Amino acid sequence: MTTTNTDSGSNGESTPTTPAVRKLETKLLRIAGRITDYGKKVGKVPDSTGDELRAQFKTATVAVKEIVATLAELPDNVLSRTGASGEKVPLAAGTKVEIREKARKGYEGFMEDVDLVGLTVVEVRGKRVACDTPSGIRILVPRAHVVLEEASA
Repeated sequence: MTTTNTDSGSNGESTPTTPAVRKLETKLLRIAGRITDYGKKVGKVPDSTGDELRAQFKTATVAVKEIVATLAELPDNVLSRTGASGEKVPLAAGTKVEIREKARKGYEGFMEDVDLVGLTVVEVRGKRVACDTPSGIRILVPRAHVVLEEASA
């Protein structure tokens, strides 16, 4: 899903951004606001140290805002996390999946290696996925342990 950034860039055009980019931009703008607030508190320091600190806070705020501007220029797919651990993989009944390579070690001893690939999704239950193995066993695994079969090939 792509949304349009309503903030106009230097050329006045709106740039498309992903939800991940918008979330990061929001966090960075909040950080910039906090830096500005801390800079105002430091403003009560009367000597040259206070002047130096205020300049450093201003530089930090400008740097964070430049990062936000750069993020708006990134392509849509740069920060997308499809299939990353914790991110919902688009799963439906009948989808072919396999156990993620990093998670396979946890299945040693009670499942054959053959049963870790070629799983068929039967049902998605929140953070768990019910799958049928090629040998006909139905298992319930964490969604983070599952990756689409095409993605690993």
